[in-house]
Amino acid sequence: MRNKKLKFEGANKENNFPNPSKTEPGLVQKRIVPVTSLPIQVIAFHAYIPKDSPGPLPAHHILKFDVVPLYKGNGYNKADGIFIVPVSGTYVFTWAIMSHAHGTVGTQLMKNSDVIGTRLADSTTSTVWDFATGTVAANAVQGDHVFVQLKINSAGNVGSIPYSRTTFSGWLLH
Repeated sequence: MRNKKLKFEGANKENNFPNPSKTEPGLVQKRIVPVTSLPIQVIAFHAYIPKDSPGPLPAHHILKFDVVPLYKGNGYNKADGIFIVPVSGTYVFTWAIMSHAHGTVGTQLMKNSDVIGTRLADSTTSTVWDFATGTVAANAVQGDHVFVQLKINSAGNVGSIPYSRTTFSGWLLH
């Protein structure tokens, strides 16, 4: 059957698919696409810092996002800010940070000891806040540790206010 073309009555010449104008009136044709894979488990979290973190904070300080409105499939620990991968696969991680006026907050998204993303919110020469958001897709194996840490000493607070949160989220893609 390898190169055999399917023939339908009333098929058009270009692609051998049935010609809708030649089918029975009122007949609705639907193509069923089989599901190739089903997720084994839903793994997703979203966490945020509820208020400004006192600063300045030192380089390599792990940010603790201690309000967790979404927590499915385990893995995220609000006490230490670390997501421990419960199931191997491809994950998406996103984080958003805020620095206050005249402040700087440089962050790194870490997987174990590897930097997999960086973002800098820098308003050192400005009288307004600055924001930075990063998104990374990465393969991870069960037991990997993923977290957001400061890349450099912060200048001022890590900002987080009710209408602009500093956040960390992740989910299993596949």
